[in-house]
Amino acid sequence: MKIKLTIEIEEHMMSRLHTISKLKDVPVEELLQTFIQRQVIFEEDRQITKRIQDMPIEFQLENFDA
Repeated sequence: MKIKLTIEIEEHMMSRLHTISKLKDVPVEELLQTFIQRQVIFEEDRQITKRIQDMPIEFQLENFDA
């Protein structure tokens, strides 16, 4: 599966990525990939949490021990 993704990164963040890249001797592209993966995981977690919060409390408690 391929996903086309457009990301806007503020200038100060790019500056930090370049600095980290130089200090750790890691390509900026690799740092960006890690950053994107973490953001995707964070967003998935946020959506799951939202769905759980939207469930009736009885359903949440019922499935807690599963």
